[in-house]
Order: sequence, then structure tokens, then C-alpha cells
Amino acid sequence: MSHDPETAARVRGRSGRCDGWSLIEVFFALMMGGIVLTALAHTHFVATRMSREAAIKDRALGCAERVLADCLIHRSWPTPGEETPWLEDADTGLMVRVRSTVPELAVPGLVVVDVEVARPGRTGEVLVVLSSAGIAEGG
Repeated sequence: MSHDPETAARVRGRSGRCDGWSLIEVFFALMMGGIVLTALAHTHFVATRMSREAAIKDRALGCAERVLADCLIHRSWPTPGEETPWLEDADTGLMVRVRSTVPELAVPGLVVVDVEVARPGRTGEVLVVLSSAGIAEGG
């Protein structure tokens, strides 16, 4: 590079300072832009996942309500202390299990029916448990 004053003045401009960005300024600008884009993408991912989870739990609650209503209307549930195997719900594709228990400090003949709903293949992670308040067994 030549050190003559005309070339230096042309490169620097009239102010005497360099008019362009230095390499480090470009690097930091790109880095800050990358950080901002990463934060936006992460926020979008989290929001999408949360709305998807909320939709699944909403379907699970509707399924549990329907199954519990069927049990109470038809007065059909397992004998106290037993549970049904996990069965796939035809409408939602979720897995459903019904169990009945006798509360310890309750009126004789009172039964509580619980409906559990889980994802297919992941029955260890129950999404929703819906319980009846207490049903008289005899009638």
C-alpha cells in the first residue's frame, strides 16, 4: 500500500476518518443479529410447543369427561379396588383407564370412579385424572 497523501485522503474521505465498517464491527453486528434471531426462534418454538401441549390436554379432558359420563349414566365401572386395562379411545386416539376405589372415611357403599387419560405408548405419563365425587353403589 502506498503512503502518499492523495491515496490516503481518498480512502479516508474528507473527514480524515475511515468511512466504512471495520472487520470487528461487522463481526459484532452479525453476532448480535444471530443472538436476536436465535432468541426469536426459541420463543416461537416454546410458544408452539405450549399451544400443542394445551390442545392435547384439552382433548384428554374432553375424553375423560365423556368416559366418566358414560360410566355414570350406564352405572358401569369396575368393582372397587380394580381397574380396567388401558384402552384406546376411538374418537381421540388417547389411552383411557377407569378405576374405582372406596374412600377410607366414607359412608358404606360409596364408590369413587377415576378416569385416567394418557398418550398412546406413554401410559406412565397420565395427562388427566378426572374423579367422580362419590356414587352410592346400590342404586
